[in-house]
Amino acid sequence: MRTAAEESRGASLEQVRAEAKAQIERIHARSGDHVVELRRESDAEIASIREWSKAEIARIRSETDARIEGAKSNLEADLEDHAAQVEQHIERAQARIRQFEAEMEAFFEQLEAIDDPGAFAAAVAGMPEPPDLDDVATAVDTGAPDAEARGQAETEPPAEATATPEQTSTAEGTSEVSHTTVVGPPEQAGPEVEDPRLVALRNGHDLGAAEAEAAAESQAESGAASVAEAKAGDQAESGRGSVAEPDAASPDGSPVDEAETLGEDALAARLGIQAGEALAAAPADDAPPEAPAARATTRVVVVGLVSVSSIASFKRQVSAIEGVRSVGVSSGPDGEFVFKVEHDPVLALQDMLPKVPGFAVRVVSSADGTIQVAASDPDLHD
Repeated sequence: MRTAAEESRGASLEQVRAEAKAQIERIHARSGDHVVELRRESDAEIASIREWSKAEIARIRSETDARIEGAKSNLEADLEDHAAQVEQHIERAQARIRQFEAEMEAFFEQLEAIDDPGAFAAAVAGMPEPPDLDDVATAVDTGAPDAEARGQAETEPPAEATATPEQTSTAEGTSEVSHTTVVGPPEQAGPEVEDPRLVALRNGHDLGAAEAEAAAESQAESGAASVAEAKAGDQAESGRGSVAEPDAASPDGSPVDEAETLGEDALAARLGIQAGEALAAAPADDAPPEAPAARATTRVVVVGLVSVSSIASFKRQVSAIEGVRSVGVSSGPDGEFVFKVEHDPVLALQDMLPKVPGFAVRVVSSADGTIQVAASDPDLHD
């Protein structure tokens, strides 16, 4: 029995070994077939990728050509618009020149009819000013930023691109409202006569002629010899140069302003404006006009300005400050000039005035709605 069992074990082992060998051979055979299949699938995928790449290259080339053609078309349209704008600005400049020529021609026709030397000199002071053509020249460049923005938009990647746009945020700065006003010395009561230099500025007279008139007024006030007496009404009606009455003296012996002794018509003739035209007096300091809503009003009292051109230049410089809405000017009782400035409430005017170029502005005091400043007249140093 033992021998039979041993023989049975040997036969079983041989059979198992034979079956295992056969199974291993079948596994190797299936493995080879699977490797071949994997290689075939990889080759097919690579071929598909190559076909996709060719199609994408063709699409990108076609889109590139289309965008280039679009950019060229936009350039042609922009050039046409620019040329049209240039023609419009040229026509506008020529129209201003023609208008100025017509005004000059009419002005000199009026001069031809004036025979009196005094009236002629007063009329010449109202010669028309040449037009300002700077704004016409600088307006030609309009439209270029839009073309640049359009070019940037056209070069952005398509929506399917993986690039993510950067997000930007802007913070609004806040500025504290500072009340920039300061008071000068209280003005003396009495009749107020406007400085002839301001009358010249308001009526558009030539600055040089107005300055000469102001110098003549200053000499008369300083105690020049009295001239022949004449009634103010006769002076205005005759159209001849005004003749001042002898200087009057105040109770304390100081000379009285000649402008106060002249009638309104005589003063108008003296300043070269039409008889009967209103002479606006400087606004009273104790009753400033109410500022419009959302605006602040500051009185800037300036000491040191002498010439008419400097007064006009200082007014233009203050008007150019960002946040300033309007600037008016009147004369004070002691030779100073009061600039009434309407501006945004957030504007710190006392900080901006020292930055006005050419006048060496120095803020003396600031309180109660008035800024007291000292300035240097540039015409005195030329």
